[in-house]
Amino acid sequence: MRYAISGVASGQYEQSLLICSLLRKLETEFEILAAAHLYQLSKKMGALKSSIKKVEQACYTFQIRGSEYPKEVYMQIIKDHQDKYEQNVQCIYE
Repeated sequence: MRYAISGVASGQYEQSLLICSLLRKLETEFEILAAAHLYQLSKKMGALKSSIKKVEQACYTFQIRGSEYPKEVYMQIIKDHQDKYEQNVQCIYE
């Protein structure tokens, strides 16, 4: 997840989309395993879903906002978005 976010921030958008796609595939496969066999894995699915959501939001922000702002401004938008998301996640788990 961090690799995908840093890829978006550094302008490697295609790579971040590939990582996002991989995370979605992993989620699908883990859902099947968790539901059928591994109760402990189902507990970790929340963290995986949270990571996927974060990567999707970063990719979406890049796609929508990337052409509107200079690179420096855009990188600050991504960083602010990431910080806000991490604060929300911490509030949920506390």
